[in-house]
Amino acid sequence: MFNRIFIKSSRDKSRQVNIGKLAESLLFYDTTDLMVDKFVITELCEILTIEQLEYLVKEGFLNIHILRNTIGVGEHKVDNQIAYAPFILSSEALNLSEDLFKVYYQKTGKKSKAQELKRRFLELTSEFKYFGELRTDILDEWNDKQYLSKGLRAYINSYLHQLDTSKFNIELVDSVKNGPIEFFNFDTNLNFEEINEKYNELLPHILNLNDCLRGIANSRGDFNIATNLESEVYSDLRNNPYLSIKFDDLVQKITKSEKEINTFQDFVLDDCADLDTILKSGEKSFDDFLELLEKSRKFREWLSKADEDSKLITAYYNELFDKSWLEKSPGKVARFTLFGGAGMIIDALAGGIPIGSAITSAIDNTAVDKIAKGWKPNQFVETELKEFLKKKEDHH
Repeated sequence: MFNRIFIKSSRDKSRQVNIGKLAESLLFYDTTDLMVDKFVITELCEILTIEQLEYLVKEGFLNIHILRNTIGVGEHKVDNQIAYAPFILSSEALNLSEDLFKVYYQKTGKKSKAQELKRRFLELTSEFKYFGELRTDILDEWNDKQYLSKGLRAYINSYLHQLDTSKFNIELVDSVKNGPIEFFNFDTNLNFEEINEKYNELLPHILNLNDCLRGIANSRGDFNIATNLESEVYSDLRNNPYLSIKFDDLVQKITKSEKEINTFQDFVLDDCADLDTILKSGEKSFDDFLELLEKSRKFREWLSKADEDSKLITAYYNELFDKSWLEKSPGKVARFTLFGGAGMIIDALAGGIPIGSAITSAIDNTAVDKIAKGWKPNQFVETELKEFLKKKEDHH
């Protein structure tokens, strides 16, 4: 459960780095991978000090990857018709050495210090390139009329949610060479000019076929990462509509994980703020979070070994109680207080352990012994985690 997550993009409104999502991933996942580019490092280096980054990487909580190739869609105009081609581009522009120096020079005002910080940052990173014949995989999808048409509809509906797009279709019809590069022509019954003119006030920008094709290509890139690293991928939300068309299992996995963590927050941590709120409000610093992370090692180890098919909240309560005792308990309901008086109310059903009504029943001594024996995840959750997530006014 929660083995690995690759954060390809964690934009939060206008920000490139969603600090709450990063902290959540570090706490719940056994391995967190973060892809950085010139835009991400500007904010990442503002939010986290080099010492904090060194701790996260050297202690095995975080892997930082510098993207050395990227997915793009080029255009070639012939006789007033635009043809398109996917590119996997490598460029020195993706080398972040100069960008890192600029970021740290702006922070310190000293060239020697900026050079030192840049060096320390780069020592924490590894290069990342997409795997295998990604361009061929993208072209296979462009040649799939049914998938391509669904992708076009998903693209339009991601901006115009209520628009009926069921009759829109597109297909690749032929190709044209420009030097050694093959570009492809498409035929579609969707008139982009009409859509942009009619819904101008509702659209954040002009919709176009290049943007659509690039989204489909990037969704294949996300799948490329997920399959090769056996990881969940947290990416730009604009790509999710395309992923769900063909790679539903991948989308369901990351969606399931987010729901599991949210449910855990809602029921087990119901009287607490979430990590995002606490960190962004400044009530807790990232150094405070790193102290929490250090104390979470047993909790994270337990999560990594938990049954992949179980719900997080079910696994959590199963770990606290001996299931054979639960099945024998009168009414299968218990209210208990443990380790300093943390109250939990559960409805222990044979088929699972969802949160239930506040019915009180006595717990026999054998059950208490089994709960108290050895380390249990609530020893971290009910103490360090809840204390960290309590708002200041809640302490009064």
